[in-house]
Amino acid sequence: MQLLYGLPPALQRTVVSPERQEDYFRESAEIARRLGARDIPQTPQEVADYLEAMRPRLRCDERTREVAEVLLSTRLPGRMSQPVGRVMMNAGIDLLPEWAQEMLGLSLTPLQRRTTRLMVHGVARVLRASVRNGAWHCAMRRMTEA
Repeated sequence: MQLLYGLPPALQRTVVSPERQEDYFRESAEIARRLGARDIPQTPQEVADYLEAMRPRLRCDERTREVAEVLLSTRLPGRMSQPVGRVMMNAGIDLLPEWAQEMLGLSLTPLQRRTTRLMVHGVARVLRASVRNGAWHCAMRRMTEA
């Protein structure tokens, strides 16, 4: 759910053209189709409509809260990873729609949101700089060679 719902806001917060967003959703739908899924939403609007239709079926109970607590309280190995882990957890909360944050009883202050977004961009820059031959780089080379 987080991946599906959080992705549109994540794409909107970065410099991704509407056309590229449409491509992303079509490509993701094709992967899902090849894995056996049916009736797959293929555009950002279709995904939003699907999620809104599913919303009444969602529930937040003790199990949901327990999973959230485990995720939020898990300590990553190494002292240096703790701040980054906290930023990533806050980023996950930030990507949840407001109604889901309310269901879970999770929220960030406006200052926490701004700080989290700035820090995520900083972490992303470091990761991009440190991964020179990752999947993204290989995919970009394939696209320019095609």
